[in-house]
Amino acid sequence: MQMNITFRHVDPIDSLKNYSQEKVDKVERYLEQASEAHVVLSVEKHHHQADITIHSGRYMLRGKERSQDMYASIDLAMDKIERQLKRYKEKLKEKHGRDRVHHRHELVEQLKWRHQVFEAPDEAGGTDQAPK
Repeated sequence: MQMNITFRHVDPIDSLKNYSQEKVDKVERYLEQASEAHVVLSVEKHHHQADITIHSGRYMLRGKERSQDMYASIDLAMDKIERQLKRYKEKLKEKHGRDRVHHRHELVEQLKWRHQVFEAPDEAGGTDQAPK
């Protein structure tokens, strides 16, 4: 996954880069097509803000939080993304889940009919065969 980290009004610190990279990597393994993540870390007055956006296929997960500590802001933003991801996965389970498949499978089994096909004798007493 390609990851971009942007610092606004903050000195780029390796510990913040590594921390945000670890947090995004944890979520990446639950995504099927994680292609790009963008993290913006900024400070306004005394508020530390983390804005994290992850693009996964046609879906976009986004978390934006601010607090008194940058690490706490990253954690809170990732919590939002994890909730969104959980909601997305639950929606997929409801749409394509096992319960619905089993329900349909039982219906198909109830409607399945088995027939045995016999050759019908023709009027002359032999079997009905196509000419060669």
